[in-house]
Amino acid sequence: MSKSGFYDWRSRPLSTAERRDELKVHIHFMFEEFDETYGYRRVHPQLARQGVQVGRELVRALMREPNLVPCQSRPLVGPVPRRRTHRPGARPDAP
Repeated sequence: MSKSGFYDWRSRPLSTAERRDELKVHIHFMFEEFDETYGYRRVHPQLARQGVQVGRELVRALMREPNLVPCQSRPLVGPVPRRRTHRPGARPDAP
């Protein structure tokens, strides 16, 4: 192989399959880093902040392949206060 051919080959961008594999690693790492709570809507901006250019739908598709489904935390709900029908100490029939 010639020197110019080698350097030309080395400077080529990643193939589509290689890029997808690299993105899968990024996405899987980020998914685990955030305790498996981030879905594609949150992973996409995080990747953009790191300088990775990728579309939202590609992130969604790549998360679907290994079945990365975020767990949705339930909101904390306290006891529901009861509605008072009368004032304490008052007679129920008095106005």
